[in-house]
Amino acid sequence: MNWLKRIFKRTVQKPIRKRSFAGAQMSRLNASWLATGTSGDAEIRAGLKTLRDRARELSRNNSYVKKYLRMITINVLGAKGITFQSKIKLNSGESDEKVNDFLEAKWADWGKLKNSPDVQGKLSWQDIQRQAIKTVARDGEVFIRIVRGYENKYRFALQLMESDHINENLNITIPNDNEIRMGVEFDKWKKPVAYHILTKHPGDYGGVEYRTERVLANDIIHLFDPDRCNDSRGFTWIHAGMATCQMLDGYEEAELVSARVSAAKMGIITTPDGQYLGDDTQGKDIITEAEPGTFEVLPAGSGFEMFDPKHPQGNFAPFVKQMLRKMSSAWGVAYNSLASDLESVNYASSRSGLLEERDNWRSIQNWFIENFCDIVYREWLEILLTLPGTPFSIRDLERFDSAKWTARTWDWVDPLKDQKANIEAVTNGLASYTDILAEQGIDFEEHIAELAYEKEQFADKGLDYPSKKVTAGNPQNIEKAEEKK
Repeated sequence: MNWLKRIFKRTVQKPIRKRSFAGAQMSRLNASWLATGTSGDAEIRAGLKTLRDRARELSRNNSYVKKYLRMITINVLGAKGITFQSKIKLNSGESDEKVNDFLEAKWADWGKLKNSPDVQGKLSWQDIQRQAIKTVARDGEVFIRIVRGYENKYRFALQLMESDHINENLNITIPNDNEIRMGVEFDKWKKPVAYHILTKHPGDYGGVEYRTERVLANDIIHLFDPDRCNDSRGFTWIHAGMATCQMLDGYEEAELVSARVSAAKMGIITTPDGQYLGDDTQGKDIITEAEPGTFEVLPAGSGFEMFDPKHPQGNFAPFVKQMLRKMSSAWGVAYNSLASDLESVNYASSRSGLLEERDNWRSIQNWFIENFCDIVYREWLEILLTLPGTPFSIRDLERFDSAKWTARTWDWVDPLKDQKANIEAVTNGLASYTDILAEQGIDFEEHIAELAYEKEQFADKGLDYPSKKVTAGNPQNIEKAEEKK
């Protein structure tokens, strides 16, 4: 009978365990974690104006946001902005100095304030760069109109427009199957074909009247960094840290007020019958002032109670530091830079934080060059080659469209240690001279050409070229320099 039991034994089916992502599971602990499947444009349209207005308010009144925007301008553009060099070569491979000198001189001349590269005549080329990158970081986007035939020396200028000028309330599908999303008109491939621009700023004073003008996309540079692949508009770069920044600002203000009250060391006078002894009253409200080191003489039968809030509390500094770390992570900058806090910073920690931050700046530099500087130069060059008196023609456009842009670079964190490490890397074949120079924004070919030129100049004057090679196996010079330091 045992064999019958084995045949008809009831099989208990084990529950099937489904694989799932922990982040997708629903429980009482994450019930408030709401997420939607809306498109990027749907999310942007819902909060575009509010985000932009709040970011501008923070940029005016919040010290950390103001510091972040200043860091972007300084680190991406530096003191001179992103500068232009012409790198056109002859068929022999040598540099075409005649053409390069001509283009570099004309570009520098166009960019001067006196020649009005900006339609308002207020900005030089360097100023335009600074205004563009700061506006993109703060508002999330900026629109630059290309004005051909402008009444200046080069018949070419730029008009910077804030994103408010694009009619973001215009969202329709038009008869030619193009679609307008937040003022940007797209074809069926979602390629911009036109922008619908308000002729006046909608937030200007005086009750201005404005109309919408359709401008072809070829005349507009829409400078923004899309967060999702099909985004039609951009939003502020500080969005991820805005809420924390605003709350921290309020917390610091409250602590500052409390500290001021605490420093005054107020006291409260009490009487047995509860009669008010102060001098100033207004209706039923008691008006009193706290002044440091002042107390009133108590009437007979009165008592005194000390009021000592004891602010700021001991956890104030660590809490603020943690919130600033959160904000710096959201904005891609080092905490020490954002907070101007160099306390307890050593070589290793400073180097680690700065190198990551500088990679972020380089990434923004490359994006800015490709999406703004290259486009402006191409449009300027096309106009230049058609001007009377230009010794070249429009047929040279493709050959002349060879711009090299030089962005700002940074000094080493510790020059002596970094140079010694680079020498060892080159000596051991772990890096090349090209790699080392590229980290400093220096072109290898230009560098050796300059060295050769300098040696020739020293030789012509009968002088010895002041160089002494230092290798990884013979680092005495570096060690002596470190001892002196």
